Amino acid sequence: MILVAARSVFSLFSPDEETFQNAMLWKNLLSRTCVNQLWKGSRSGVAVNVWGGC
Repeated sequence: MILVAARSVFSLFSPDEETFQNAMLWKNLLSRTCVNQLWKGSRSGVAVNVWGGC
């Protein structure tokens, strides 16, 4: 699976309990799989970090 998203997206989830539980699945996915920095640079003047897992 390939997921492309800004890290800030994960902090914007709804406070609704059911929605929050679903969000926790994504947050856990992010924290467990996005552990290796693959590339750091800029594109069109915007800082970009690419993270991935093993």
